[in-house]
Amino acid sequence: EIFASHFLGDVLPKDDHIGRYVSALRTLCYVPYCGGVCISIFFNSWKYGASIVIASKPVYEEGATEEWVDLVVRHNVESLVYFGTALAGIVHTGRQMPSLKVSTVIGVTVCESLLLQAMELAPNSSWGNVYALSETGIISVHLIHRARQPLDRANISAVGKPHTNVELRIDGPLKEVDGRQVGEVVAKTPRPMKGYWRSPAATAEVLVDGWMHTGDLGYISEDGNLFIVGRKKDVIILPSCNNIMPADIEDALASHSGVEVAAVVGFPAPEGMGEYPAAFVVGEVSEEELRAHLATKLAPFQMPKH
Repeated sequence: EIFASHFLGDVLPKDDHIGRYVSALRTLCYVPYCGGVCISIFFNSWKYGASIVIASKPVYEEGATEEWVDLVVRHNVESLVYFGTALAGIVHTGRQMPSLKVSTVIGVTVCESLLLQAMELAPNSSWGNVYALSETGIISVHLIHRARQPLDRANISAVGKPHTNVELRIDGPLKEVDGRQVGEVVAKTPRPMKGYWRSPAATAEVLVDGWMHTGDLGYISEDGNLFIVGRKKDVIILPSCNNIMPADIEDALASHSGVEVAAVVGFPAPEGMGEYPAAFVVGEVSEEELRAHLATKLAPFQMPKH
């Protein structure tokens, strides 16, 4: 219902019941049904009588995203949820998906360049972001872009404002990004988990007085939008004690046209303390090209060693 009320205001008349919004959409579902996303897509679509197209390949199997795009085009699918590397895989196909009306990114913060490429492939779709944890349910919802409306570039990377009955705070600060104090995102939601299975110590570490410590690093803008900038455990601390966010380097890498997917991790510095960043890249581009590209977007200390 949040998807419908937030993303579909221009798809059907506003006086229609919320269920009619959803039932009017042909939805792509995928397997395996072992996660909240897949289960939610299938049963909410079924509940409202939507037409459901089911992909045969599991999300982790090679060729899955190619099959999804083929099904979207062949069956005029109108609603699609992307998560993980699915968005990058679909962009890599380069195929147009004009039938899409609602595109939802969930479970991942998407860099702007990748999102803009995806928008070009689905020009008739509204785009939204859902920030959620298995431990909390939905935390925030964000309308990234409504079809045929001007693009709000300032908030394109946001994960949105708190969902109904959700409280948010930022614990920290742990570092500063563009003059904003970044800390750990902590949320109190209506339906938190009871605990991790047979692990009371791990539960007590993250769930304190009803507040879930997400492990994500972020900040809240002046207009109330939450931005995620990385993971608390992912911060790379250089031997110089400078802190590096892998996501900053990953976004800079992904902005190169020859890069399909990029990931950055820390590896132990030979000095015996701290770490250096190493980048793993999929694409048709040389290391020399990447270093020249990164030199225009990163500070020298952020440049990957390997």
